[in-house]
Amino acid sequence: MRPLEIAIVLGLTLSVLQLLSPLRYQWIWIWLVVFATLLAMAAHFAFEGYRWQMFPAYGFAIVLVTHVYFGWYPGYGNSYMAGVVGLILICAATVCSTALPVFELPAPTGRYAVGTQRQRIVDTKRVDPFARDGNPRELMVQIWYPAEIPNGARLAPYREAEATSLWNARYSLARSRSYSNVPLSSSQTRYPILLFAPSWLGQRTDDTLLSEELASHGFIVVGLDHPYSSPITVFPGGKVVRSRLVAREDYSSQSGFQTFMAAAEEEVRIRTEDARFVLDSLEGRNIQHSLQFLNGRIDFDRVGIFGFSIGGGVAAEACWLDRRFKAGLDLDGMITNEAAKYGTFAPFFFIFGDDPPLPQKPDMEINSPEQRQKAFYSDQYWTMRRSLERYGGYWMEVPDTEHMNFSDAPFYSPLKNLIRRGNLEAERRALIIRGYTRAFFERHLNHLGQSLLDGPSAEFPEVKFEAVGAKTEERRGG
Repeated sequence: MRPLEIAIVLGLTLSVLQLLSPLRYQWIWIWLVVFATLLAMAAHFAFEGYRWQMFPAYGFAIVLVTHVYFGWYPGYGNSYMAGVVGLILICAATVCSTALPVFELPAPTGRYAVGTQRQRIVDTKRVDPFARDGNPRELMVQIWYPAEIPNGARLAPYREAEATSLWNARYSLARSRSYSNVPLSSSQTRYPILLFAPSWLGQRTDDTLLSEELASHGFIVVGLDHPYSSPITVFPGGKVVRSRLVAREDYSSQSGFQTFMAAAEEEVRIRTEDARFVLDSLEGRNIQHSLQFLNGRIDFDRVGIFGFSIGGGVAAEACWLDRRFKAGLDLDGMITNEAAKYGTFAPFFFIFGDDPPLPQKPDMEINSPEQRQKAFYSDQYWTMRRSLERYGGYWMEVPDTEHMNFSDAPFYSPLKNLIRRGNLEAERRALIIRGYTRAFFERHLNHLGQSLLDGPSAEFPEVKFEAVGAKTEERRGG
């Protein structure tokens, strides 16, 4: 809970004690406590921001005001009943606010401060395949970058308020570790660049922790929203686009599985085109954008891409289709389309949790959803291994992690079942993923030696890590 929320709860608790005390009429100073609680609540609304998790406390505060200043509390026969109800409401607010906190991500470990900006870019050469008006495809991107922090700079919200609702407003109340609209650092002439592709129903902020970490170590990171696929995309001027995705991962029947795979292949194709267009824009091939602050500051010989869930498939597909991408990383995602047929071309890093693709018997019968899923995972395993053997890369499994561990979700709540994360502590997971991701891009984009990638590490003994060298030397280019 935040400081002013704690002050509100403490003030209300004192008031409850007064209502339950047999000597309550001697607590003549209780009006001062109620007044101080109201001041704390006013400051809370003004500076911290209200949220629904505290609504029970707000409601009880109204009852207290009517009781202390007007000698009345609606619906309760006596002060004991009011005290019991007040105690229940305070406990409800405390539990909800603790289970769904205004969270804070760990600080980046690099030497750079981190800046961030949001920008709209328009692909005038491509009609949006999901729009019903025939308009060109437009995207919202967010850039994290090494920054210089002037006086008066403000930390950006984790997510802009326009992209949240009453239910998830805490995402906009949470502060990120990045400063809004500050200058790019002048420490280097040019910086390597990474693109981030989010999950099936994800947003560009899904892996803010990882984006800020990489930016603090000298990378420019560009996260994408995919309109009509991301849950909500908010454009300048107030235009709002919501997801139209219907298909879900489905192994219940062969027809359901085929429907999902067709949708996944289409999503990967469109999102990969989005990623390539963003890179075109950064190279100056598109003038319909406002990314001029990066002009001349990107080293296009050092371009990489990473993604979470289906975004990992986008990263693989981009690496195959576009030779500008020199390295890619998949956080617990499937691969499809051309990358599944031919490999990633670039060195690639596959990272999985407790349910990785595993080899199965090729003659396995498929007569249940479980066997259908295992058969698909088996196909994914051999597809990924063939790519690694041809182009080189890494395979890693992180125990005690579930799918959502590869995003910021473990920090959204201390209740692991609420956000479907594994038993691995969020901070430990962050150390592992940040460490290996940074080492991978440092080696393959900045050409720096990284002992972490040479084999099993004493620093992270719990992970299963394998470096896979390419069997043949593939020529990069063109």
